[in-house]
Amino acid sequence: MKFLVIALCILATTSARKLHHEKGCTREENEGNIVSLDGSEKTQYHHFDRAAFIHSMDPKDVNDACTVDGKDNFGFDSDKVTVWAGNGCKGSFIVDYLVAHCTNVTLNSKNADQYTDETIKSPCYKSGASYDMKKIQEYSVGKCGDYDGEHTGIGNHYGFAVRTVWTDNGCDGLFQICEVGIKMDEEDDH
Repeated sequence: MKFLVIALCILATTSARKLHHEKGCTREENEGNIVSLDGSEKTQYHHFDRAAFIHSMDPKDVNDACTVDGKDNFGFDSDKVTVWAGNGCKGSFIVDYLVAHCTNVTLNSKNADQYTDETIKSPCYKSGASYDMKKIQEYSVGKCGDYDGEHTGIGNHYGFAVRTVWTDNGCDGLFQICEVGIKMDEEDDH
């Protein structure tokens, strides 16, 4: 009997985590996220930092302004990981998305050129919309600089361009590179 209970617990835990497979790339699905949005005054946005792609956004508890004449006043764009509500729409939504795939890369620009780069070859990055780069550990002393607080994944002496990550000025460190969707700007039209 004890074995049966343990087996059922393992089965329940395993079935709760759905995985998405795409040509050698495995990403975990993050389902059932409750997001509250208030588009009463102006369009409100919510960005999922560690998402690769949003699959669905379903109203849970919303006002009548969320759907008018068959037109939804909430949503997301398929290539972005930002949900929005506007035109008076206010309420809670259930959002499902794929979790971003991350890879750790060591980059060392302590060489004659004071520059190094590497192209990310992970299968998940072929369809990734954008990336995020975080310094995990710096091996050089103060050469990498800090995250600039304005651009996602760019420090004073490290960054990325499409699928290429780079360091310069003698920056040597371990970085986490994640495939994440594009953040929707508040200026986007709906």
